[in-house]
Amino acid sequence: MIDLHLHTVFSDGKITEIEKIIQHCEVISITDHNSIQACKYFSDKLEGKKLIVGCEVTVDRAPDYLLYFPNLLFSEELEKEFESIRIAEEGVIKECYKNLGYQQWEKDIEAAFSQNQKVKNARTRDLAAIIHLRNSGLDYDNGKFDFEDLKIARKQRRIYADTVGNPVPEDMAYNIAEKYDGKLVLAHPVHTAMKRCLRDHTTVSTIIEKLNSLLKSFVDKGGKYLEWEYFSEEHMDKYGLTMDDLEQIRGIIKRTAEENNLEYTIGTDSHTLDGYDAALKWLKDNEAIILEKLATWIRN
Repeated sequence: MIDLHLHTVFSDGKITEIEKIIQHCEVISITDHNSIQACKYFSDKLEGKKLIVGCEVTVDRAPDYLLYFPNLLFSEELEKEFESIRIAEEGVIKECYKNLGYQQWEKDIEAAFSQNQKVKNARTRDLAAIIHLRNSGLDYDNGKFDFEDLKIARKQRRIYADTVGNPVPEDMAYNIAEKYDGKLVLAHPVHTAMKRCLRDHTTVSTIIEKLNSLLKSFVDKGGKYLEWEYFSEEHMDKYGLTMDDLEQIRGIIKRTAEENNLEYTIGTDSHTLDGYDAALKWLKDNEAIILEKLATWIRN
């Protein structure tokens, strides 16, 4: 099996035991947010399995992109490219933080992350959730934020982006892919479409509307790869979707791929190994669905 979307303690994930994944998967990619450090850290624990160097590029006000470098080992130069994104993102959060009246940035960052988190600013846009929780006097439970907290955090970011601007251009991911011979993939397109729906208006029709717009923009920019994404029961319940709804929405993905000769990647977007058995079952079933359109560089 193949799992090309995993998050470890080098960003906002908790995965530390890659051994439990490679017991089942022949090919994996660690795709931490704006960092490839985990690819180096776990490289000696692969037991002969294939690791594709990867990263999820998270840029505010833009789709998330998965970047893969099938012909590259860990590169300090490439990591510095992603570090520049992290630093720019952190600058925005610091400004939002300051605007809310907080002055103890470093202290609160340390308090928000567990001690084994390796890169404490890898997904800094979500640190605004910490600010909200502290401002509300709520317990953020060692940095584990719920969905509502993130909505509030991202509202702070939108206000900043609309009034001040975005320090990281959307095309940064495209530029890095071109410079380092990477493969750029539109990450979890259905989830992204859902997040673009207005609050309390996440219906099948609005999801399809947002998805069509997202896919058209990606194709127009020369995109070649889409992620075939994992939907757990938790995801289905959160958005109030049925399996028929999901099949209808996935039909948009399939049609776009066929009409534009796009290929797929596949991954679980796992941040923890809790519930990974269900993810493995999904991988087994869905690899068969997309096998004919699986990106050729994955198995080469």
